[in-house]
Amino acid sequence: MNKGFTLIDLLVVISISSLLSSIVLSSLQSARDSANLSAVVSQARQMANLFEIERLRNNSYAGLNASWVGAGTANNLTCEDAYTSSTSANKDKAIDICNEIINKTEQSNGNELRLYGTADKYSVTIWYKNDYLVCYGSNGGNYSGLRGIDGAVNYTQPGCITDVQGS
Repeated sequence: MNKGFTLIDLLVVISISSLLSSIVLSSLQSARDSANLSAVVSQARQMANLFEIERLRNNSYAGLNASWVGAGTANNLTCEDAYTSSTSANKDKAIDICNEIINKTEQSNGNELRLYGTADKYSVTIWYKNDYLVCYGSNGGNYSGLRGIDGAVNYTQPGCITDVQGS
């Protein structure tokens, strides 16, 4: 009577452990994505708070206007480039928050960050992985959710670009 394992026994054990490890690894990636998204939403709120501080200090949001920022944008602006002409006392903090958002979002394709400010309006708009929209605006609106059912870019959500600008 042989008390050892057969080759078939070993192959079954290896295949089951491979299957289990692939399930665990995919769950970890999902958890990592969820944590990154939560961090992006938190950073967007911090940027919105910084716009409000800017308005209290200078009676305008314009000092923190940066337009579209990041590698996914048409002009590939870095946060530092976007704020080179800013004279805001909040400039360094804005660059820090902007870089934190970019670092969390540029780990995948389809990410955009827009920091828009005028004398009386602002919006912080972030596309995350092409299908998730995060917005905060001077109208008090905010939105965090999936792109519309039809897949269209829907900037009319509360706090987003067209909602804030009224265009």
